[in-house]
Amino acid sequence: MQYIDDIITLINTSLRDEEDTSTSHIIRCGYDEEVDRLVHLLEHSHEWVGEYQKQLIEQTGIQKLKIKFTNNIGYFIEIPAESMNLIPDAFIFKQRLTHAYRYTSQELSQFGEEIFSAEDMLHQREKDIFLSICNSINEHFDELYGISRNISDIDFYTNAAYIS
Repeated sequence: MQYIDDIITLINTSLRDEEDTSTSHIIRCGYDEEVDRLVHLLEHSHEWVGEYQKQLIEQTGIQKLKIKFTNNIGYFIEIPAESMNLIPDAFIFKQRLTHAYRYTSQELSQFGEEIFSAEDMLHQREKDIFLSICNSINEHFDELYGISRNISDIDFYTNAAYIS
């Protein structure tokens, strides 16, 4: 009956506890590196954006440079019109506004693509892991079913004896 201990260990090491409501994810932190990477990316994306913005301000000298996001164009670098002469050649033009210009960079574009796909990738990875766990448990279905039938019989006879 080693398989029962293996199943318990598999469930305890792979699935989050019900009490853990800090996230909607089902796979326990530390079980799968890819899940951990995607969760970290999603939960800490704002930190990356802040650090990247600081880095760009230092590199360009544009103090009013901001990294923003819209559903229309995604992540972009907004630069006031008065700082146009400081824009590096590596920036890629996206949009002109009345008092500002919007650009992107190779790094910001890659980050945006990764963030947009991360949620879907995370759900798919968690689904694959969960199905793998179910398949591992299902390999012992007949044995587990037999044990559960025996437990239900014992429960029935114990309650019948108690009532009589």
